[in-house]
Amino acid sequence: MEVLGLGSQKGLLSYKVLPKGYPNLEFPTVVRLIGLGTLAVLGVWAAMHRGDDKLNIPWVATRKAWLGAALFIPLGALWLVSLYNPIYLVGRYDFVAFPAFALLLGFALAKLQAVRKVGPLLVLLVGMALFVPIGLKLVLYYQAPVSTAPWVSGRQTAQVIDAVAQNGDVVLFTGLRGATTLYYLVRLGYQWQEGYCRSPASSNKERRFACRIFPFEIETYYMGVNHSSEPIQVVAMKLLAQREDATNALWIAVDAGSILGDGRPLFSPRDAALVAELERGGLRLVSVSNVVPGIFEFR
Repeated sequence: MEVLGLGSQKGLLSYKVLPKGYPNLEFPTVVRLIGLGTLAVLGVWAAMHRGDDKLNIPWVATRKAWLGAALFIPLGALWLVSLYNPIYLVGRYDFVAFPAFALLLGFALAKLQAVRKVGPLLVLLVGMALFVPIGLKLVLYYQAPVSTAPWVSGRQTAQVIDAVAQNGDVVLFTGLRGATTLYYLVRLGYQWQEGYCRSPASSNKERRFACRIFPFEIETYYMGVNHSSEPIQVVAMKLLAQREDATNALWIAVDAGSILGDGRPLFSPRDAALVAELERGGLRLVSVSNVVPGIFEFR
């Protein structure tokens, strides 16, 4: 309920159950309690029957019960399913209940405004009590650092790729690593077309290197190119063939799920199988990025 009302911050829930955890956002405890207290009061006020008749809403009790069901039944169902199969991600699946949450919040404010004589003043005070924590959290969110390990920044990854990749190289993103990185490469002036990253011919430094996403099927969602599932051996051969010559490098930016341990790469099983095939094709790991985790150079 806090995620629906105020959003997340550092330490609220573990990364495994909160995909948008904002691990760098430090939120003042006092401001957080003001926001939570205001939401709790509004929730109790919405649930009470007192004041419902002043809104002149037909079947108000029935409609309020439907809103309550639309809010709590999806959340309860998600929790019950997670007892059997723990796939519930806070801040993702539970947003199916957010429309009911917003309507109940609006209903509580409407009831508050209908209070005789002091209603408008109460709504103003309660509105400010919500505006301050929500507004402050947004400000802190945009001021928070780009990333800290093990969270990977797409902006920093794009900057590293721009600095190290040479014409004729191949840059491979595994999993969802390419989603934000390609966005920031575009912001740097690149165009991603037909599996290649190209800088405009009008730029001071014309660049062209292959930009692929593994598994290739993911590219279907980004480029509209229909890739069929292919064996790892075939994928490795295609990547090796995309280099302009044997001196060009193949850069692999692994998904955030892969980490670095004691200076050595730890790949996911799927990525490890691809790396093994690339090594059978003659490539060797020659460097590991010490700027952004999970970027490897093979030659």
